[in-house]
Amino acid sequence: LGRLSSEVKNEKLPEVELRGRSQRVGKSPLFFSFQSSIDRFGRRILEAPDGQLATEDELITVARNNWWRADLAPTLRAPVLRQPWADFELNFGWRGTYYSATVDPTDKRRTVPVGLTRSLFSAGFGFSGPRFQRVYQTPTWSFSPKLKHVIEPFVDYRYRPRTVSRSAEIIRVDATDDDPAALSDFSYGIRQRLF
Repeated sequence: LGRLSSEVKNEKLPEVELRGRSQRVGKSPLFFSFQSSIDRFGRRILEAPDGQLATEDELITVARNNWWRADLAPTLRAPVLRQPWADFELNFGWRGTYYSATVDPTDKRRTVPVGLTRSLFSAGFGFSGPRFQRVYQTPTWSFSPKLKHVIEPFVDYRYRPRTVSRSAEIIRVDATDDDPAALSDFSYGIRQRLF
């Protein structure tokens, strides 16, 4: 068995997540969607008694930190081209995150109950097409009389400007807590769908 002087254990309690599917905004050409979540976290700091080395079972809890995080990420999409053979849309997004605690500057393992709010903006476009599709008749299959196979190339671009936040104070637990610099993300590929 290994012997340790200290150990940090992170806990993530059940998350509540709410997503809204893309819905048209009134009679405008805009579509709105969102995802949001509320999470609660815990962290236990364990140390060996008297500063000596000890097995994991002998470590004692010297501090327990708890905090929560609320995250909201709405997106607006504006279709520019909607055709049976191709789609082109512009999108704009924002992600706002509130943390009920921040990293303790004197001990990075601990937290202090000081709230922090972070904002991330992004904009971009998506193009898919031309679409190639074929419908297959399946008269002997009881599940569906037809199957549709669609193959489409796609190109997506997203830009996020550099954020002005106190990223060193954010308690990092998962991908939601990432606070990157400016981002210019270009992706492409081929999607296949079966309906």
